[in-house]
Amino acid sequence: MTKTDLYGIVSNIKNYMSINNSDYPINTFDLCKKINGIAVARTPFRTKDLRGMLRVAKDNSENSVILINSNKTLPEQNYHCAHEFMHLFTDTPKAGTILKCYDKVKPNQDAYTEWVANEGAAELLAPYKLFIPSFSGLYDLYMRDYNTWRMLYGTGTVAQVLARKFGISEMVAIHRIENLSYEIDQYRSLDTIEGIVIRSKQSQNKMNIVPTNYLKVLKLEEAKHNFAIPWDGVIGAMGFSSADDNAESYIAM
Repeated sequence: MTKTDLYGIVSNIKNYMSINNSDYPINTFDLCKKINGIAVARTPFRTKDLRGMLRVAKDNSENSVILINSNKTLPEQNYHCAHEFMHLFTDTPKAGTILKCYDKVKPNQDAYTEWVANEGAAELLAPYKLFIPSFSGLYDLYMRDYNTWRMLYGTGTVAQVLARKFGISEMVAIHRIENLSYEIDQYRSLDTIEGIVIRSKQSQNKMNIVPTNYLKVLKLEEAKHNFAIPWDGVIGAMGFSSADDNAESYIAM
């Protein structure tokens, strides 16, 4: 599956769920609750680096169950839920399968399968057609007019402002900037999001494409202004519930 194929699948999911641009930021927990055959819950995992779990239904008589670690921040939980959600719609794991997803891919996990779920979750929560124009506008303001930036966003970085806009963690926003750098270059050159070519990092490497390192440029600029505050803990104005559901009976951890 190529990056283009994956983004097409995410687009089909959004069309099926009638998700429009005006619906962002998306609460993945609410999204899952609208789909028959999926049960979702939060619970504090004992394993710190365990982000989420998925148990695929054995048959139509039961639900597939997504469990998310409630010890994580709300934006992290939103992304991890999207990750498990994407496993169901891209990997078609075998009935009865239990998947455990960690902060870092374990040796017994398939790196490709985890990439699909990670990239699919990122595209679902921060679709490139919205994310790239948002990034480009914020980037220009940040780089060219610090005084106006400070008035609007205080000491927030570009990644932190994007994280708040899309209901994702700062780290997911950073990865999104890095993974879309080639597409961002095209957008900034063409001044349109339509018709840009989507390529994976592997494909770019094969074609000797070296996109702009926006993160490096931003880091140099951030160092001038000493921007270094974590925003994940305050990105909560999305209607997320912080209450954990008692769901340990679904899956033995």
